Amino acid sequence: SGGTGLAWNWAGLRFFGHFFAVNWWTLQTLRFKKPRAKLQLVADLVSREPPGAKETIIHLSSDGNPDVRRAAILALGKIDGAASLEILTSALGDREPDVRAAAAAALAQVRDPHSEAGLVKALGDSAAAVRLNAAHALKNLAWKPADEHQTIVHAIATGKYEEAAAIGV
Repeated sequence: SGGTGLAWNWAGLRFFGHFFAVNWWTLQTLRFKKPRAKLQLVADLVSREPPGAKETIIHLSSDGNPDVRRAAILALGKIDGAASLEILTSALGDREPDVRAAAAAALAQVRDPHSEAGLVKALGDSAAAVRLNAAHALKNLAWKPADEHQTIVHAIATGKYEEAAAIGV
């Protein structure tokens, strides 16, 4: 039984050392001003999913750089899904179209019906990529337009302009 305790202690120390190294690296990277380091951090956190990854990615989802926010939003869709629904839905209102498109793409992966209202609103976004990703996410939810307006907006979002025009006549 003494050997088992020693093995457990070594395993515990190995885990603690890994946890400490990851958190130290994360804290150092968050201090960097260059987006490149933060983008690499997001990629590393997604591939390894160490303890604290989700919290760090959530923090980066509100970074000042839109590329970092976009990467963090996509990462949340992959590693946390439904648990980050509020953050992903909120990102549909980001000032940058690439971040909004990433949020709609992440919500397409999550497939949570609670995202429907935000995705329906995103069908009317000014950016085509956001509209298309929102339409794809709604398709994954087996969503059906509730009225003529939603039918038209959905047709436009998916590039079915003649269909939208025929409805609007």
